[in-house]
Amino acid sequence: MSEEGKEPNHNWAVRVKDRSKEIAVALGAITILVPTVGALYGEVKEQLCLHVVECTPDEPLVNTKPEQQQPVSPTSNAGTAGGSEIESPQQKLQYYTSDVLRISFAFPEAILTLHNVDRFEGVISLLDSSANTRVVFRRKAAESLDDMAVQQDREAEALAQSGHVITYKAPEKAKNRSNWYVLSGLKDGNGFYYRRTLVGKEMVSYEVRYPKSQQPTYTHVINTLHDTFQYN
Repeated sequence: MSEEGKEPNHNWAVRVKDRSKEIAVALGAITILVPTVGALYGEVKEQLCLHVVECTPDEPLVNTKPEQQQPVSPTSNAGTAGGSEIESPQQKLQYYTSDVLRISFAFPEAILTLHNVDRFEGVISLLDSSANTRVVFRRKAAESLDDMAVQQDREAEALAQSGHVITYKAPEKAKNRSNWYVLSGLKDGNGFYYRRTLVGKEMVSYEVRYPKSQQPTYTHVINTLHDTFQYN
């Protein structure tokens, strides 16, 4: 091939040098641009967090909250005046959900405190100010799957034999009988209220025991449990 058909060596070298300069300039622009974009993003995010949205940390969120008080749908026991609720200290409620027993309930925090260290054994208690156990929640395998009316009569008889005086039984009408029952009365000057519910093959119950002299206080406790107790 003649020399005329070949690209002169000096022209090729010049072109390579010019292209290298172009690449260097482009890389320099990118080097300057990337931090600028990063800084701009940080500034925009900061302004959004301050004025527009609620921001969260970049770290993944982990639910570390232990089994504690959580809200349930309350039924208010407070009085009203001019359409506004009035809540006394006795009526201020604490709400609790147990994922272990799969129950939730509320109780007056001025009267009782929660004791849940035995929840993995199927027991949760509420204690009074003297650390006496006043309410016990239980979930355990049912000892019998008999009709609840039969189980109610059986327990009422056993209680009577041990000195309990039954003053109230529910449901009172046969047509209202389903998977639950209540037995209430007196024993040695103390009141008691037992409510039991058959859930599948498990018995879910709560038992309230209290001094007869404090009946008005524990009537409030029982009404609160009746209105808020839930299970699944």
